[in-house]
Amino acid sequence: MKEGVKKIVYVSHTNTSLNSRFEYIRGKAIVEDLVRKSGISYGIAKPCVIYGDTPQESILINNLAYLLRRLPIFLIPEKGDFIV
Repeated sequence: MKEGVKKIVYVSHTNTSLNSRFEYIRGKAIVEDLVRKSGISYGIAKPCVIYGDTPQESILINNLAYLLRRLPIFLIPEKGDFIV
């Protein structure tokens, strides 16, 4: 770790497991383990969606969040039209 880092805040997944069949979930578990072993003060946020929390939903939400951060506009289909 870089000198001067005082705290790590990592956004993970609610159901991480090193044995998950989903690479995304398994990767989150690996990073959580690395953060815990780093010796630096840390916080791990595990947000979830309101209606269930499957690995597929988590990956979908992560991808949508990525697009929202990267694209200047985000189209939402509604009754054949698009809302910007």
